[in-house]
Amino acid sequence: SIEASFLIKNSLIVRDYNINPNEPDVVHICSDKIPILPGSSLKGAIRARAERIVKTLGKSNQIIKELFGDVDTNEKNKQKGKIIIEEAIIRGYPMETQTLIKIDRFTGGTIEGALAEIKPLFSKDKPDEFNISIKISKFKKHEAGLMLLVLKDLWTGDLPIGGEKSIGRGVLKGKWAKISWDSKSLEFKNPEALTPNEKQILQDFVDAFVKN
Repeated sequence: SIEASFLIKNSLIVRDYNINPNEPDVVHICSDKIPILPGSSLKGAIRARAERIVKTLGKSNQIIKELFGDVDTNEKNKQKGKIIIEEAIIRGYPMETQTLIKIDRFTGGTIEGALAEIKPLFSKDKPDEFNISIKISKFKKHEAGLMLLVLKDLWTGDLPIGGEKSIGRGVLKGKWAKISWDSKSLEFKNPEALTPNEKQILQDFVDAFVKN
């Protein structure tokens, strides 16, 4: 399992379309008026990055199917995934309305006289941390290695979450992480502060993926 806390670097929006004409067209999704990061959104981003890593290293896509599940519409076969990614509750980030020009999806140009109001979450002077949880049931060592590579990308802001990534939204900054396996655990706030032995433990997982 990976338990990690993050900050939103600039802003974040997971779109929820508003039917109230007096409110912005798009707001960040909430549950009982509390902003959340849905497990489905996290899982989609994490799967896409895991697939990219697998493809870049020339590995079999079977590891993705085993981790995230697969549906073969031709064979009508289903494979249940092993990974569980929980919904994250985000507190302490103000939601502010912005007015943007609407873009024509066919031409790529602006639509004359058309504006859209959106209401993302924004960071502040002293932002709050929120937790992301990733668990793999009956994990294999190479699967853990792949998820550690994804964690690195989340941690360093290389894997943005949510919508409007092209304008810099969704970038996260890692603050704390705890990796647990086989009744053992390793905890850190700064990966560079890990001891050589601790770094080697994590590297062994990654090596298992690279050599798989």
